[in-house]
Amino acid sequence: MSVPSDQCEPDLASAMRMIVRRGGVLGAALLLSYSQAMAWVDLTEYSDFGQSDILLTAATIRQSGDDHMALIDQTNDGGIGNIAQVDQEGATNAAYVTQIGDLNRARVVQYDSDNMVTITQEGIGNSVDVSQTGYGNVLNGLQQGEGNVANISQTGDSSITFFEIGNNNILNISNPAAGVPIQVYIQGDGVTVTQR
Repeated sequence: MSVPSDQCEPDLASAMRMIVRRGGVLGAALLLSYSQAMAWVDLTEYSDFGQSDILLTAATIRQSGDDHMALIDQTNDGGIGNIAQVDQEGATNAAYVTQIGDLNRARVVQYDSDNMVTITQEGIGNSVDVSQTGYGNVLNGLQQGEGNVANISQTGDSSITFFEIGNNNILNISNPAAGVPIQVYIQGDGVTVTQR
């Protein structure tokens, strides 16, 4: 499936913008919108080599409200078994998820307005689950390695930057103090960091 060239640059004034970039073998994309919006799906990198034992790679974007932006990019190396989901309600929320490698999982849920998430997963079997409610939350995260886990919840005017570099690291953060930026840098294996 290919997107005609005249549709490759959507109108930025549209109520919502949703983009899924897929590559590798055997993939699926699902875009759902609860209000009038423009949806652009670029599956030009899609390929199926006829291998029945290949794991499914999937991306889902659901948006309700106005002026959201969501990008899920799974094209970089043709990884398998990556799954990404973005759910946004409210207004002017943005989510950017990049998955490089295999078997990575990313889930982003944002409610209310002016929240932003940028996640990059490089490696195998990394997992991130982000929930942001309230207004003005910002999350930037990198998982690099194997088996890293991040569970993050923010409620209003919070900013978190995290790096998990290594294997089997765990990061749990819930409801940090408003207006106090948090930066976490984990390098190594089997490290657990928790803040409640």
